[in-house]
Amino acid sequence: MKVVEFLMTYFGWTEQDAIKRKKIVQFLSDDRDEVYLRRAEYIQNLLGLTDVELVDTISNSPQILSLTEKRFKKKIEFYVNYFNLKIEDVAKMFKLEPTIVTSAEETVKQKVGNYKKVFNFSHQEISRIVKNTPQMLDHSEALIKKRIEFYETEFGINKADLTKMLKKSAVLLSLSGKTATKRRDFYKKEFGVTDEEFVKMMKSDASFFAYSEQAIKNKIKLFTTKVKLTKEEFLRMAKTAPRVLTFAEETVERKVDFYKKQFGLTDAEFAKILKVAPQLLNLSKENIEQKANFYKKEFGLTDAEFVQMLKNSPAIMGYSDDSVIEKRKQVEDIQVPKEVIVKFPNILSVPKNTLKLRYAILRQVFSRDVIFARPNWYLMNQNKSFARLAYFVNERSGKPSLSQIMDSEKGFVKSYKANSDDLMKKYKLTREAFVGFDDALKREGLAKFSADEHKTFEEDLERQ
Repeated sequence: MKVVEFLMTYFGWTEQDAIKRKKIVQFLSDDRDEVYLRRAEYIQNLLGLTDVELVDTISNSPQILSLTEKRFKKKIEFYVNYFNLKIEDVAKMFKLEPTIVTSAEETVKQKVGNYKKVFNFSHQEISRIVKNTPQMLDHSEALIKKRIEFYETEFGINKADLTKMLKKSAVLLSLSGKTATKRRDFYKKEFGVTDEEFVKMMKSDASFFAYSEQAIKNKIKLFTTKVKLTKEEFLRMAKTAPRVLTFAEETVERKVDFYKKQFGLTDAEFAKILKVAPQLLNLSKENIEQKANFYKKEFGLTDAEFVQMLKNSPAIMGYSDDSVIEKRKQVEDIQVPKEVIVKFPNILSVPKNTLKLRYAILRQVFSRDVIFARPNWYLMNQNKSFARLAYFVNERSGKPSLSQIMDSEKGFVKSYKANSDDLMKKYKLTREAFVGFDDALKREGLAKFSADEHKTFEEDLERQ
């Protein structure tokens, strides 16, 4: 079989494509189709590629068939050992940039040295970056410096900020100045963002910058048709969480269908949840199921109660298990009813070892029912709530309402001409007051402050 016929038969290329690639890769000679077939199968088996991935890879870089099985394996082992990666990581790199197997080892080491020299990256940092952006190994030191100058001049991004951005995604170095400018202008027009807002998106996660304008338009269409967001809602979400622009269509569709089926959510309910917590799309099916089972077990929730909890605060899916367990202990100590946790699950986001103190301060004046009926009472810093209560007791007549204590800073200043920072200097939360709150908890039949809570208070006192 001739090479052209082999390429057409095995890879499904048209005759025109096969002839084109044979011209590019002169070493592909006729009557060696069995050799190329064996090499292609070896590559597929070694790296665990699907048929489609194998065809796409060789379509884009047919020169990889020039490597014998032994040489190919040696190249893969080099990347595994030099960057301390798993073979699955190198397979991902290969799919993104197949030509990594044709680069000389000394050349790769030289390129790594350039990044260490220019950005002061550690070898471990480079390994993390190259795993997701292997094309960075194509860049010379001169090109790297040229890109630094471009982003500082055209985007106002200094080298220090660019270094931080590259640790998340090195795609910025792979774009020409013309392409980068064109894509920025596209986002400004399509998303209605200013230069400053666009740079903020890039600093958050610049990996979205790798996608073409048409690819981003396809993402907009996907989220408006599949997730049922309006275009304006999706654009607002993407501004604050640009990572959503990088999700593959099949991934989004699969996750959306799973969430809706698993938790019985309507299109509108899921859209509302996603607008608040787009990071939900980062979770795997296994992560989602684990989190749901974890919350149901820790708080004794029914399926319906967990779903309601998720609707009220989808951010709970991002809380670490250890943090939730620590907060659960404090919630139990002050006997917060389960229905309150379901209604206001962001109570679990309170800084470590502060919930009980925040409760004790408000309990001086307000009943448990009043406190637990109020959303976000637990989010106000304990020094601020203590100072505001002291202000009302010492400088204003009458008992304050919880709404007055919890008012926004702007509203508080407007109503009382008093600034919370000034009040916290005047009415400091002292060690004597802390001991008094400890005794009050005991009188109420609740658990006193733990050793960790005492320690956190003392550390906060030292910072004042």
